Amino acid sequence: MNRFLEQIGLSEKSIEIYLKSLGKPAMTYYEINSLFPELEPKKFTEILEELMNNDLMFPLKASEGGRLQRYFFIPPIGPVLSYFSNIDSGFKQIETGIRDLIMKTVNDIFQNENEIELKTVYEQYKEIRKDIEEDSLLQKKDAEDISKEMEVIGNINKIIENLHTKLKGIIQTQFGSLIKTLSSLRGKLIDNIKSVGLKKNEDEVIQIIEDLFKAELNELVGEFNTRMDTLIEEEFNAIQTEPIIQRIIQSRNDFKMLLLNMISTYEMKFNSISDIIQKKRENLEPNFKELENKIISKTNRIIEDSINQVAGLNKPIIQLFQSYLENYLTPTKLARQNIWEISSIVRMNEGIINSIQNVKDELILIVPKLSKYLSLEMFAQVPENALIKVVASDPQVNSMVKKFKEIPNLNYGERDNKNFIALIRDNEFVSMGFIQEDSQDPINNLIGFACNYKPIASLLRTVFSKLWSAAKIDFGGPVKDSQRKNFSQKSEPQQPISSSKTSPKNQPISSDEVKNKTKTTIKTTEEKTAKPSVSKEISTELKASIDKKEKQEGEDERTEDKVEAIKDSEELKSEKIKEKSQSTEFASKIFPKPDDEAGQAINLAFNAIISNLGSLKGKEFSNELENVADIVLEKRGFSVTLHNLRSWINDYKKIGIKLTIQQQKEIFEKIEEWKKKLL
Repeated sequence: MNRFLEQIGLSEKSIEIYLKSLGKPAMTYYEINSLFPELEPKKFTEILEELMNNDLMFPLKASEGGRLQRYFFIPPIGPVLSYFSNIDSGFKQIETGIRDLIMKTVNDIFQNENEIELKTVYEQYKEIRKDIEEDSLLQKKDAEDISKEMEVIGNINKIIENLHTKLKGIIQTQFGSLIKTLSSLRGKLIDNIKSVGLKKNEDEVIQIIEDLFKAELNELVGEFNTRMDTLIEEEFNAIQTEPIIQRIIQSRNDFKMLLLNMISTYEMKFNSISDIIQKKRENLEPNFKELENKIISKTNRIIEDSINQVAGLNKPIIQLFQSYLENYLTPTKLARQNIWEISSIVRMNEGIINSIQNVKDELILIVPKLSKYLSLEMFAQVPENALIKVVASDPQVNSMVKKFKEIPNLNYGERDNKNFIALIRDNEFVSMGFIQEDSQDPINNLIGFACNYKPIASLLRTVFSKLWSAAKIDFGGPVKDSQRKNFSQKSEPQQPISSSKTSPKNQPISSDEVKNKTKTTIKTTEEKTAKPSVSKEISTELKASIDKKEKQEGEDERTEDKVEAIKDSEELKSEKIKEKSQSTEFASKIFPKPDDEAGQAINLAFNAIISNLGSLKGKEFSNELENVADIVLEKRGFSVTLHNLRSWINDYKKIGIKLTIQQQKEIFEKIEEWKKKLL
């Protein structure tokens, strides 16, 4: 996770905040800040913006129902989705890049690689062919020369004849030389014979030798020559030179023809090879181009299919992430929750501040200690008509409690409390939780919840009312205008988290104040006028109610005072009702059970209002109805009917004129409806 977050460019501190906050419920600005209190506000804000810009967190806007602005940390689905989306959108670029690379590579192979380049081969072939042609020419010339030289064989007869003649001449010459030699030998023989001393027969011997040499030698030489000539002639005649010569000539011609044919055939074949290579070379380029295009086309199709398959694998992931983000992780979806968990005191404090600043009618606060959770400055901008009820464990005599009780419209109740924090505002927003005192985690030190669902808030108001009633309460006297002015001057408004405009309303009067004012009015009226008579029905109800109240043991003193005040007020105003010509007589048809004392008290209070409708102003009716509401709360407890009753109190607080006939009818009908549900 860290590595991925670093890759998307998050800073180290942003990663730390993200990892600590991921998986937790939506947190407010101050909750997140409590995890890293050492960070400066500017730096902390920059980190939140960085996380939002990277789709790792989004804000949940504040709402009027008490929801504060929060920040929800989500898994890095956005960056992962962007990562996959970038891959998906980059597939076309990847495909184009691969196609260009394949095309360039194929072109290089077919154009620049020697393995399949035939142009060089053809050039080399032409050089070899040129050499062979030159060699062929030389061989042809040599063949011609050899052929010409072989023509000499045709002169072999002449050569042989010349040889015959020469042989004869040589033989003759040699024999002539032989004869000379023999003659010389004869002379030497004669000399040798003479030297021997054969003088007696010397001449005869010499003559015999000479005769012998003359007769025999000449004959011998002649025969020798003849025989030699004959033998040579016979030998030459025995040799048939003509066929040999003809065969040699024929062989020469055959050799010449064969050689020429061989060379011509060689040239033809070589030319054929050249033509084939040339043709192949000429056809090879378009064939190679076609092959190249086919390879590129097939490769591109494979690449496209592969890219589409890979992209197809990403689409389910992208669709899953998009669907999850759209259906589950949107501010709108998360903001729709009407009840949510609160796990930190920081969030609870923010809720307290926000509720104080946005209260319209009533706010009940329950805290362990005032000093830890509340300050006087928080109440500087509370509307004048809003009633604040604070419950804490601080005693009434505490100096801080006394300062709080100086705040206009703030009532304080003392109740032992160590770890419970709660508030309810205008029956619209409720929040409560228990502090985990042993927790060291600033965003996990409380177990609680908050709710802005009005039915639930209205239902829980009973619990808050009982807690308020069980507290030790000191209402004190009514707040004076000078006291309100002094408090406003003392307190400086605290910077609100979220502002809400509220129109000024009339200040509500507490039940005790109404009681005191009613008694004062009754006393003054008794001094000036005699006690007027009342209708028989009302007098009977009042008497029965008073008799029963005298017998009731342990009846709350506050309720008796209110009933007495309502009785006196009803008697004082009954005369005025009769005097009003435009007033309308209203007679209730709803009565309580005889044994229902609480119902009798509520019925008496409602009937008093009914009898005085013609003379009441809207504000006066609101005050009278407030007294009835207090009786209902004490006798019946909190209910939806009581909540409805209080809404009518608020509706008529601002009306300073007398009620119209139509308003009187509506009020009477509403009172009858309330009595049906309460009696």
